[in-house]
Order: sequence, then C-alpha cells, then structure tokens
Amino acid sequence: MLRALAIVAAFGLVTLSAHAEPDEECLLVENAFAQNQLDVLAGLELSDPYWQALKQFRLAAIHIPEGRDDLARRAVLDGLAIVNPIIKANPEGVEMLLLGAMLDGQILLLSPWRFFHNGRRGLKRLNTAEELAPDNPRATLVRGTALVVLPGIFGGDAAEARDRFVQTLAREDASGQRFDQSQLCADSEWAQVDLLNWLGRAHDKLGQAEGARGAYARALERSPGNHWVRLAIDGRGYDWSGE
Repeated sequence: MLRALAIVAAFGLVTLSAHAEPDEECLLVENAFAQNQLDVLAGLELSDPYWQALKQFRLAAIHIPEGRDDLARRAVLDGLAIVNPIIKANPEGVEMLLLGAMLDGQILLLSPWRFFHNGRRGLKRLNTAEELAPDNPRATLVRGTALVVLPGIFGGDAAEARDRFVQTLAREDASGQRFDQSQLCADSEWAQVDLLNWLGRAHDKLGQAEGARGAYARALERSPGNHWVRLAIDGRGYDWSGE
C-alpha cells in the first residue's frame, strides 16, 4: 500500500502553450505527462498551488523509473512543501489530502527509511480522504492501485481493485460524465483514463487477458497514444509486485 501511493498517473489530450490561465493549468500538466514530455512539463509556469504540486508529482513520476533519484527527490520535496501547509490549514480538503498521500508514497520509493514518517502519514491522509469523500474516484484510484501493486502477503488484492475500478467507472458512466479529455480538471471531472489503465493492470494480474484488452482499448479511445497506457499494454512501467 505504501509504495503504491507513488504510482498514480493521469492523462490529458489537448496541447496548449506553456502559459495559461488557472483553469487551463491542469490540462497543461496532464497533457505533458500523458505524452511523457519531461522538458515541457518542467517548463510550465503555473499559478495554482494544486497544479504546482501536481506538476512536481508528475516530474518525479517520470524521473523515478529512469533512476534519476536526485531530481525525483527534489521534485517530491518541492511538492510536499506546497501541499503540507495547505493541508495543515485545511485538514478536510480531500483533494490536497489525496495529493499529499501520493507525494508521501513517492518519497518512500526514494527513501524507504522514511516509512514511519511519510508512509504512516500518507496512509492517514488517504484514510481521512476516504472517510470524508467515500465516492471520490481519485481515492478509489489511489487505493486500487495499491491493491494491484502489492503482493497478497502485504494486503494486495487485484480482484478487489478490479471491482472497485468497475464500480467507480459504472457510477461515472451512469452520471453522464464521460471524460473525453480525462483530466484532473474542474470540480466533477478527472482521470477516467487512469481508472481504465489500472483496471487493465488488475485484469492482467488476474490473468484476464480479454478484460485487460478491453480496458486498455477504452483508455486509448480517450487518450490516443498515451505513453503510460502503452507501457501497461507492453507489460512495462511501474510494477513492484514481486518486491
């Protein structure tokens, strides 16, 4: 669960300039990450603290698998420096709690010895967010990702993750919120592509090839050529199931 807090990805489709109004900043971050455009992401000038912190999370998510630990650590610490005082001022802000949980998880990939600080705090933040907003799809993704990644002895359960993803996707579909651009933007919209991507990984772990293909296909319909979905299809990317 602790390591898996670091593995959440989100995707965008549109291409914008590197300077944007606050309501466009989420699209800038998500699009650059979806296409694995490190230089574009690093060069974004953002005004909203949430998107500033998310940018740091995304930068670390690109650096970590490439072994650029110093750059990844700097990005995570910069993200936490933004998020922590905001959470302290508003301990019931669900979105910041979840982003803080993801950043806390990321630092464990770089400094496992920080388990008792960042690990426990990250889980506390996730638990609090789930209590405050049990139907929040981002909370489903963070929890479900952990269930996919962890081995069973540490609480992993790909079948439970699959069911959580399916239920959340069904609820969003029923509400009519079909996120064609699949971004973490606006009050009621965010990354359906993420859910589909990890639903595919859950199916893969369960040996359900047909279900995996269907989930990945639906993800690529919403985010064609998405780098992280392509990695999942190829069986690559973030997967510490054997550790």
